[in-house]
Amino acid sequence: CTINMESPVDSYLTTSSSYLADDEMTTVEDGGSPVVHNQSATESMDQSATVNEEKMNNKMDEESVDDGVGHAEHKDNGNACYLKGDYRGAIAHYTLAIETARSDLNDDLTDEETKELKTLLASYYSNRAAAFTMILKHDEAITDCDSAIEHNPDFFKAFTRKAKILTTKGDLDGALKTFSLALVRDPNNAKTIKDKDEVLEVKQRFQNATNLIKKHRDSGGTHPGAQRDAKQALALIEIILSPCRAWKEAMLLKVEALNNLARFEEAYALTTKLIRLGMGNQNTELVLLRAESLFAIGQIDDAITHLRQVI
Repeated sequence: CTINMESPVDSYLTTSSSYLADDEMTTVEDGGSPVVHNQSATESMDQSATVNEEKMNNKMDEESVDDGVGHAEHKDNGNACYLKGDYRGAIAHYTLAIETARSDLNDDLTDEETKELKTLLASYYSNRAAAFTMILKHDEAITDCDSAIEHNPDFFKAFTRKAKILTTKGDLDGALKTFSLALVRDPNNAKTIKDKDEVLEVKQRFQNATNLIKKHRDSGGTHPGAQRDAKQALALIEIILSPCRAWKEAMLLKVEALNNLARFEEAYALTTKLIRLGMGNQNTELVLLRAESLFAIGQIDDAITHLRQVI
């Protein structure tokens, strides 16, 4: 790909979410080369719009934003980058496709031509959202899904993609609502029904894990079966974090579960990850749990420093 976008994702965030990208043509394993799934590559890049692209390109003789390249070619270049695992390059090309298509929207188009071009724009936004998810830029991906829906309110994949991203972030209520909106458009879609049911299960598991952690907290870990409950809570959280990899609150609950099991070094490492993810000194619970981990591993001065932050 000829366009590359810099500022790489921190190494601790290089693992991509297969749950999030389960309808994409590739995932990247351990930051390595892209792995092509069995599904046709044309499925994930919204190739259902190809016929519309050809019709629109035949009717429009105007040049693209700067370089004379049409939006369909920019899209194809983006797809090529995506297939190679160059997600930043894909984002750059999809952005050019979006800008070019937007510049082609004008009052000279018929209503049908405008509708067709907006349908293509929606697919470009959706493709860029897919690329954003692969570099863990979830908020940008959600914004692109919203733009796709704005241009094509019946775009089923944009709803399901957004719902999965919301699930990854731990916004379970938002995910459930978005899955419901998708099912309004395709009520019998078995996969989406299953995905929605799984979010409901995640929500219940999180409540169960929270109850177990609270029970341990209230008793000071002295109640009968405290160790068993702590192990069960951690197991539930591990299951939750599989589809909800960017859910900071679930990670914070995991820190407490690890501390409860005297796995203090793991807990401390996870607090460091949360700080890098933006949950910093303003979160009192995080600071206290981090101080507990530091104290337990013998870093008393650092633990005291953290405690002073919340006094």
